[in-house]
Amino acid sequence: MKKNIILLSLLLLSVFAFAQEAIKLNVTYKFSYVRDLENKEAPYTSNMVLSLGKTSSRYCTEKLFNDNDKKIIEARKKEQERLQSMPSSGMTAVVGGPTLTVGKYGVIINEEVLKNFSTKKLIIEAKLGIKNYHAETNLSEIAWTVLPETKKIGNYDCQKATGSYGGRKYEAWFTKDIPYQDGPWKLHGLPGLILEAKDTANEISFTFKEISKNDDTEETTQSFLNSPYSIDTNTKDLAKARKAFETDPKGVMSAQAPNARLYVRNIDNPNDKTVVKIKKYNPIEL
Repeated sequence: MKKNIILLSLLLLSVFAFAQEAIKLNVTYKFSYVRDLENKEAPYTSNMVLSLGKTSSRYCTEKLFNDNDKKIIEARKKEQERLQSMPSSGMTAVVGGPTLTVGKYGVIINEEVLKNFSTKKLIIEAKLGIKNYHAETNLSEIAWTVLPETKKIGNYDCQKATGSYGGRKYEAWFTKDIPYQDGPWKLHGLPGLILEAKDTANEISFTFKEISKNDDTEETTQSFLNSPYSIDTNTKDLAKARKAFETDPKGVMSAQAPNARLYVRNIDNPNDKTVVKIKKYNPIEL
């Protein structure tokens, strides 16, 4: 019994150490994804942030990153206090059931990819409707072929490489100027940070936007989405759940909360409450 307690304590300490690793750099990419094969001219797009620690990283939407940024939270809190101190306008906020956040090309993807290079683990945290999911798997090796072609991306000298992952072949550009063997989403394993990547079908792309150093030691690669109520699952079942939610988000949320009124919030057009449905779903991993 004592041995088991010690082993459990060591495991918890290792998880805690990973969760508390300070962020060194934040890299922003523009993510483009043809989610509906019958509507290729209107890909899903989002700015994504890759937060790099010494041996771990977190990849999530810029919105999720900003919503959890301490400085932004503090500024938002001060603004809220300012508004509360103002005379009432007579308006009341609508509160109640769950909110479905969508854009002009469908439901918003709310997912994190966390890599731990020390343990060689890949962790996926996802929020689908009102439920959070946690899936953990091994960090797969990508057999990259480094090519002689070079180009400049921003201020960085980059070199081309090709490799396959998740049933797709990718062309990537990495820079040895930033010595992290990491990249956007699940891509990694080159002798420098991946700044740009796209699949050869031109359905998925990651385009470098900017990079910034982080001097706040309290900012870590810890997950924003993981909670004590996260549902443990595997990557295969999570992919099925994600497909179901992305193709019919209203149906999934209605099933999750059958007695609640569902509110739709469109980040592109607040007055539009319709939800664009995917006709021919195109998974990121085939």
